Amino acid sequence: WKELNRCIDLRGGIAAEWDAEVLSYIPRVGEHGPRILLNTLSRYYSPGYERGDWPLLFGAITVMQRVFSSHQVFYGSDSSDVGEACEPEMLVNLWNHFLSADGAKYRER
Repeated sequence: WKELNRCIDLRGGIAAEWDAEVLSYIPRVGEHGPRILLNTLSRYYSPGYERGDWPLLFGAITVMQRVFSSHQVFYGSDSSDVGEACEPEMLVNLWNHFLSADGAKYRER
């Protein structure tokens, strides 16, 4: 576990280096089950909330999908423990938004 934390921490600023634990195990009981939380330095990014560094977040999602290849990876804000499953269509939609004229809309407000 410690080596996995170190490995992810070294990947180009993906992880929150200020946090002692880059990965945190969150035991859950009920419909959502246990989760592994990746703490990043980036803010959340989504249509209507274009604050985070989407390319960095996508890199973090890709790392999590490779490291935990037999499990589902979710992406969400810190306001919910649920998140959205990182299915190919969801990721393509976020890339399309990021690359569109509206991709930096928050910075224009």
